[in-house]
Amino acid sequence: MGDSWWALSWLRGTYFPLSVTDVDTEAGTAQGVRMVSTTHVTVELTEDQVEAVGLPPGHGYQVTGMLLD
Repeated sequence: MGDSWWALSWLRGTYFPLSVTDVDTEAGTAQGVRMVSTTHVTVELTEDQVEAVGLPPGHGYQVTGMLLD
C-alpha cells in the first residue's frame, strides 16, 4: 500500500467506485482514481515537480489545501 496506507485504512470495509489508471504486473500493484465530492485535496509531488521548485529530492513531498472553482 506504500504511502497510501492511512487513506486506504479509512476505506476498509466500504465499497466505492475506482477507476484503474495503471497496472504494474511486475510489482503486483495498480494505480487508481477515486472521485470524491470535497474541496480538500492532497497531492504527492513527482520527482520532476520537486526538482522544478528546487526542493531536495527523495522526501515524498505533499501539497495539501483547498481546490477552488
